[in-house]
Amino acid sequence: MDTKTPEMWMKEKVYGYWLSQALYCAAELNLADIIFRDGPQTSSDLAKKTNTHERSLYRLLRYLASEEVFAEDETGAFILTPKANQLRSDISGSQHAMAVMSGSEHYLASSKMIDNVRTGKCAYELAHGQPIFEYLKDHPISARVFDKAMESIHGSESNQILAAYNFSEFITLADIGGGNGSMLLAILNQYPNLNGVLFDLSHVTSATAALKNNGERFKLVSGDFFESVTPNADAYLLRHIIHDWDDEKSVLILSNIKKVLSEHGKVLMIEAILPEGNTPHPGKMFDWIMMGIPGGIERTLAEYKTLFAKSGLHIQRVIPTSGLNSIIEATAL
Repeated sequence: MDTKTPEMWMKEKVYGYWLSQALYCAAELNLADIIFRDGPQTSSDLAKKTNTHERSLYRLLRYLASEEVFAEDETGAFILTPKANQLRSDISGSQHAMAVMSGSEHYLASSKMIDNVRTGKCAYELAHGQPIFEYLKDHPISARVFDKAMESIHGSESNQILAAYNFSEFITLADIGGGNGSMLLAILNQYPNLNGVLFDLSHVTSATAALKNNGERFKLVSGDFFESVTPNADAYLLRHIIHDWDDEKSVLILSNIKKVLSEHGKVLMIEAILPEGNTPHPGKMFDWIMMGIPGGIERTLAEYKTLFAKSGLHIQRVIPTSGLNSIIEATAL
């Protein structure tokens, strides 16, 4: 039971962005990596290694230590804690890239959310002058951070999806907008008779070429899903693609898949499905983020049914995973 008064709750939430910025600073300065590599460090040690102001750095560390992110020992040196360990860049499930991305480009976008609400124009585009995916195309360092941040969010999903869905009926699976290919590779590794096609923009597939480790079973195809998608697959996978876009663009993507879908082909969409009403759900926070960053939408099942119907598709079943997401399986009407 929450013992906080409404006033206490509100104050905590209103001030929350200061903690987010402190975590960003620690990640940007790679403090956890340095302490893991070199052992316990005083603020003076760390200031020299990060070219920062020693007293200001100490105040950052002291605040984070009060939140159990780092701890100051009896000698005045700072050590890693389980929470601080999440800011290392070299561990599975690392939140390092997410802290960097959220505290920089996304933080600037968040300052434009009031304009987003007033006008319907995407906050990220208002802050940075171009939509996020165009920005990432022009800023390859940010694109690499984005890919790592997405892995930190979605990395655990691969096992959840593989446990929930049987891909053995398919010969060729096309991962539409599959990014670095991690999901497709995980599926191919479990299904040795399955062929995979990773379809994404040319600057994405060129960066993904180094991951091509399944020989003839893994094919890279460059293209724009707003224009067309690769044909000759009997299943099309869309993991966290449709939630990036408004209804009009989502229908365009799904309609382009419908054009090349075989008679018995399937569309497999992986998204969180929002509950109706006031029911708490993490997806409702993500919907707020989707509005501000790519300009997309998290949807209820009823909204997805409408979206698919407009695209000439019919939802056959919804398979929940052990995590936040469900697999929506659809066929042609």
